[in-house]
Amino acid sequence: MKVGKVYISLSYTVDLDNPNMVDEAKDCLFEDITNAVKYNELAERITIEETPNESPKNIPDFLKESSIDDDKG
Repeated sequence: MKVGKVYISLSYTVDLDNPNMVDEAKDCLFEDITNAVKYNELAERITIEETPNESPKNIPDFLKESSIDDDKG
């Protein structure tokens, strides 16, 4: 079994000592996510990465259950 992560990667580099900049970055992330959903571009933001040091124990139960259902066909 190869273990990995599926995630959405959006980020801004900020000065953590500047609360206004942090708040603006949060607002921008919200806007980016909203627009990605609105314009059906969210799939472009999804990344798949193999993480060999990740334990299969960390796979959420609901994903394991859907995988079992798929195997039953």
